Amino acid sequence: MAGTTYVQLRVDLGNGCTTLRRRPPNADTLNDAEAKLERKRTERRDSNLPQTGRRPCFDDYAYEHLASEVFLAKKMGMQGIERQAINRWIAHIGGVRVDKITPAHIHGYRKSRLKLERMARTMNLETIALRNGLKLSTVDFIVDRICSVW
Repeated sequence: MAGTTYVQLRVDLGNGCTTLRRRPPNADTLNDAEAKLERKRTERRDSNLPQTGRRPCFDDYAYEHLASEVFLAKKMGMQGIERQAINRWIAHIGGVRVDKITPAHIHGYRKSRLKLERMARTMNLETIALRNGLKLSTVDFIVDRICSVW
């Protein structure tokens, strides 16, 4: 359509692929749209936007977490418990990128552990171990997105 302004975005299809989509901007006039675009550019320059690029796979990040100073500062007993939980999460989630972990992954893990007749408290502690590991990552928005699950 002549005279219509669109914003071009790269969106995730949910299967590991992305594609370009055109959307009308949330602005009444072209000047408003340009002003919003300039605000986003300023936020990006000031590092106020989430990082772009590929995130690490969960298993790579989990091994990095198990070698971190924060993890090694915990008591030996807690390290053992958390190491076992993280290894179970690695077996379940594996090579999924950290920003692609969804509540469905967490629910699936908890269901599989319930089938083994594990106590709810055990599953909660294992979920806390996952959360502790993800909180140390540079992708805090992921924790905010999936922490509502538990």
